[in-house]
Amino acid sequence: MDKLSYDYIPPSRVDLAREADLNLGRFCIRPSRRQVEADGEVQVVQRRVMQVLVALATSSSEVISRRELVVRCWGGLSVSDDAVDRCIGQLRRLASGWTDPPFKILTIPGVGYRLEPAAVGATSASSSSVRRAYRPRMAVLPFTTLSPDPAQGYLAEGIVEEIVTSLSLFTTFEVVSAGAGIIVEGRNLTPREAARELGVDYLLDGSVRCDGERIRVTVHLIDAPTGTELWADRVEDAGGDVFAIQDGVAERVAGALEAMVEDIRLAAASRRPPADHDSYDVLLRAMDLFRFPGKAPMLESIELLERAIALDPQFAVALGHSVVCHRQVVDHEWSDDIEMFRRRGLAYAQRALAAAPRDARVVAHVAAGVSGLDDRLDRGLALAQEAISLNPASAFVWLISGSVRLRAGEPELAAAHLERSLRLDPISNRSGFARMYLASARFQQRRLEEALALFRTTTHRLPLSHAILASLHGHLGELEPARRELANFERSEAGPLEKYVRTWFPEARYRRLFLDGLSRAEGQGSPQSPALGRAR
Repeated sequence: MDKLSYDYIPPSRVDLAREADLNLGRFCIRPSRRQVEADGEVQVVQRRVMQVLVALATSSSEVISRRELVVRCWGGLSVSDDAVDRCIGQLRRLASGWTDPPFKILTIPGVGYRLEPAAVGATSASSSSVRRAYRPRMAVLPFTTLSPDPAQGYLAEGIVEEIVTSLSLFTTFEVVSAGAGIIVEGRNLTPREAARELGVDYLLDGSVRCDGERIRVTVHLIDAPTGTELWADRVEDAGGDVFAIQDGVAERVAGALEAMVEDIRLAAASRRPPADHDSYDVLLRAMDLFRFPGKAPMLESIELLERAIALDPQFAVALGHSVVCHRQVVDHEWSDDIEMFRRRGLAYAQRALAAAPRDARVVAHVAAGVSGLDDRLDRGLALAQEAISLNPASAFVWLISGSVRLRAGEPELAAAHLERSLRLDPISNRSGFARMYLASARFQQRRLEEALALFRTTTHRLPLSHAILASLHGHLGELEPARRELANFERSEAGPLEKYVRTWFPEARYRRLFLDGLSRAEGQGSPQSPALGRAR
């Protein structure tokens, strides 16, 4: 029997020209025009996507199978699984574009899909132009046990459980609970089949091998629509406590995935036209600009964040990141109205914490921002510690905590937190900032050669990097590189060097160390460098 054969009368094909308009809660569907409307906002969707939506909404049964979708929308033709996956994914993105989604499409593993309309009368309290950020969905498949003893499968199960628990702390992506089918029992599905059944964007697959006292865990991040491997890592441990091993592997995987998913989404957003960007896409573009030091990129980043917040006024991550950007403007005096940026940054900090008080990433952003906006380092330190307690598996929160500790004149603790960040995320773009700040901490610890080696591992050259490198080369007697870095600082639009000294070296002993290096770079015997009077 052909796989598309039925033992009942086949369902009719969706003919958009003949389909009547219908409503899903407050969501109006006009098939003949390929239009959907909610809260006064109208969007036009692709023909095939509209056919799938109509098929789901008008199905005579609660759950519609994939083969029935193929019959009703593709006329029973042989189509790839990706074609159905793309339509379902676009419909989910469409629904998530409103603050109160008019419907949800649920994946029933091994059966098909169910469309669940929102309650009749549900209304959105926000503007009709609100488009919420789409959160990619991730599932963790059962890890394969490669050990000679099958009884050691409990270790693989424990590792998967810990990874799911750690990933659930992140807001960058959505992890469905095990009860909803995130963990697929058995190994009879290919990655693409598993992704289709679970309705996810990414899969995390892996294996565990125990050989005597040595345990090796290998993990793979897979792009669900294409089946392409995006990232892989291996963690080994010789002996030790089994539960400690499970915790360590889960933390390492979760920390790496946070930045990896962010980088993947940024690359995807850059390929789409700006008109198709949701609020998270706009945020990613702003974050990419943040990596480039200077007044123009920072002001453009703030402008993009304003767009993201306009699309979703409760977008806490965008609000938090904007707090950091406003702090940069205040730090470097990149405006004629510094007080306005200070006030607006603090207002965004309050809004961000009100919108997501338990989101570690948001709390960390606010910690980094308020440390320079209200001159209350104690508040920034407290918020950084709170972010760590909310998600200790996040490389980002350890990075922020390290930078705030450095600003507070605590290089020893700053170095420890930055090292933790790098253990969790050693390779992403964000890790360059961690190495840069760690080099600054090593300088204050008087570990000069180690600091210089760390600076050489990253191309991230914030004004702080140039200032410390100038002093560092001065201490090492390398006068030409020292003067070159001081000139780089002066060209960086960083603001007065005197302010940098007060901001980053609040402790007298570290301030003397920094100024003495600058004096040596200019051939002066006194720590009062003439550069302080002219560097801006």
